[in-house]
Amino acid sequence: MPRIRDLLKQLRRICLALPEATEKTAWGEPTFRVRGKMFAMCNGESHPGPLEVWIKALPGAQEALVASDPKREHRRPS
Repeated sequence: MPRIRDLLKQLRRICLALPEATEKTAWGEPTFRVRGKMFAMCNGESHPGPLEVWIKALPGAQEALVASDPKREHRRPS
């Protein structure tokens, strides 16, 4: 099973490959932004358990993802 550090490295590579993307630590965790607007964040190494990534999506996309694989996909707690 990949370590959290390896998964974070891969996430950074993907997110920072986008035009104008930057990484900023917020709430002690990595967040990824374009022109100051956050499009992704994760729980990083400071939380126990698996790495979780939250990504902005179009309306309806989250519901479709959760319905397609409810064991893997879920709504972020409010």
